This record gives sequence, C-alpha cells and structure tokens, in this order.
Amino acid sequence: MRLLAIDAGNTRVKAGLFDDKTLVEKHAISTDAVVDADALSGWLSSTLEQLPQTMLVSSVVKGFADLAREAASPDRGVIVVSPSMPIGVTVNVPDPERVGIDRLVAAGEAYARIRRALVLVTMGTAITIDSVTGDGRFVGGTISPGLRVAARSLHTQTSLLPDVNPADVDRGSAESKPPVVTEDSIRAGVVLGAAGTIEKVMAQAWSGPDARLIVTGGDAEVVRPFLSVACDLMEDLVLHGLVSTWRRQSRGSTS
Repeated sequence: MRLLAIDAGNTRVKAGLFDDKTLVEKHAISTDAVVDADALSGWLSSTLEQLPQTMLVSSVVKGFADLAREAASPDRGVIVVSPSMPIGVTVNVPDPERVGIDRLVAAGEAYARIRRALVLVTMGTAITIDSVTGDGRFVGGTISPGLRVAARSLHTQTSLLPDVNPADVDRGSAESKPPVVTEDSIRAGVVLGAAGTIEKVMAQAWSGPDARLIVTGGDAEVVRPFLSVACDLMEDLVLHGLVSTWRRQSRGSTS
C-alpha cells in the first residue's frame, strides 16, 4: 500500500512517498511557498506522479492541518497525527498537546528501532534535545535556536556582524585554535555552542544511565563531527514515524 507522509516544519514542508514501509521518494519545499490549499495541492500534483489515497500529516505550523485537508480531494483520507495515537512512546508530560508532534513522532520512531533509553537531537530551525527512558517514556527535553537562527539573529540584532552560513565551519581550524576572523568566530561559536549544549544535556542523564545519542535533522552532519559523545545518525524519523504510527493504529497496537 502506498502512503504519503507530510512533515510541515517552520522552514520546510517535507513529503515522503512510501511503498509499504519503504521510503521511495522524498521532496521538500519552503513552508512559505505553500500558503494556501491550492499551492499545496499544486506542489504535490506537480511533484508526485500519482497521489496515494492516504495522507499522513505532522505539523507544527498553525493552520497547516486544515490546509492539508482542504488540499486533498474528497476521495483521499487525511490523517493528522496527534499524541493520543500510538506514536511509539508514552508521553509522560503534563500537557502532551503542547509538545511539537514532530518531536514526539520522531522520538517514537527512534525508540521503536532500538528499544532502549535514548537522547534524540533534532537539528533544524530549532535544536530539540529530547529524552526517552528505557521503558519508552518521553519525559521532555530542551529547545534552543538552530544553527541558522542563531547566526541570523547575531546579524539582525547587531550593527556590524555579518550574515554567515554556519555549515561552512572549518572543523580543523575551529578545534585547533581560536578563530580570528569574525565570520569564522560566528560559525565556530554557533556550532561549538550547539555541540556543547548537546553534551551538557546528555550529562544530565534525564533518560537514565547509558542512554544512546541519536541525531537527525538538516544540520546533524554539521554538528556531529564536533561531538565527543558517540552518536548514531537516523534520517527522516518524522516521515518514517508517521507511517509507523498509522500501521500501529491500523492493527490496533500500541508498540
């Protein structure tokens, strides 16, 4: 069975076409480019040769779920995933609906794969660092600015600091000596700061001892080389997690 998984984030909308459990196509567009149902429908129609009958949606963008329902034709089902569904973890926080559904779905997918305590770092518009215990409880985490948000804020909130791309950081230079050029100083500060935050959160052991560090998101490969803690890269966790959630719900299972 073919399914379309859509992850609507603050910067990009990602769409994954699945054939059963296999991700066969992946596409992305700027969130600002799909401002209404016609734009979303037009993008999907022009990108995919044939739209599946079922669309699974995760969104942290206000109004996107309604937009997706409007964009889908009447004969297609749109399932907006929520914390009340079998996402793969027990959400052990006071108000699950206030936690980004992308964080929960990704954590559920990561836990389903390894079945042990983990710390999941997602590096996108924001950097979220979430803790899951060995018995599968999502217990919360931290949110900090993503690399590009942090770098851009230095540019927009100061008079003279330039706008730089943190992904251009020179690992060898940043680790061997202090940067002396402003652009390099910003890149190193942002990337090393993110790596330090991750390692500090790991040291809190909120997931319990011996948690496994997992990294994902568009900037994971930028920060990963600067981590002194062993980690595993898992890509497209939200897209895969949407499909896994749908499969659990279809068979009436919670795990």
